[in-house]
Amino acid sequence: ERDFSGIELTRTKLQGANLKGINLSHARLLQVKLQSANFTQAILNSTSFELADLSHAVIDEANLSEASLCDCNLQRASLERVNMSNAMLQQVNAEDVSLRNANLENSIIVETSLDRAILEGANLTNAMLTESNLDYANLRGAIVTGCDLSEPYKLNTIMPDGQVVSNHDYKP
Repeated sequence: ERDFSGIELTRTKLQGANLKGINLSHARLLQVKLQSANFTQAILNSTSFELADLSHAVIDEANLSEASLCDCNLQRASLERVNMSNAMLQQVNAEDVSLRNANLENSIIVETSLDRAILEGANLTNAMLTESNLDYANLRGAIVTGCDLSEPYKLNTIMPDGQVVSNHDYKP
């Protein structure tokens, strides 16, 4: 059984760990090193990540609904087909991340860098992006109903309809 729901981990090193399908729901992970870890199909709902390094991690098809990521590194991580509905991302480095076909419905994304992120086909319905960057990001085919994309900083960003825009010149 891989059920570690509610666990609290501080300053733990799990680089490259195979955590496929693990249940860490409602867990608190503080200053945990998880570079290149495999979280495919993991249960991470309501999990709190603080100052965690998840760079190069594979988190595909995981459930991160209502999760909180604060001051985390997601650089070059893969979060394809992940459920991040109602999640909170604050001061996250998500540069070069793949969120292809991810569910970010009702998520709050604050002071987060999504530069060069792949958000193709992602569901951003009612998501809030504040003081965040989408430079060179790809949102082609993303669902953005109720999501104000005039707020994030953009430079050569591919919008859902295929337009390439910079700053606030996007008109759907």
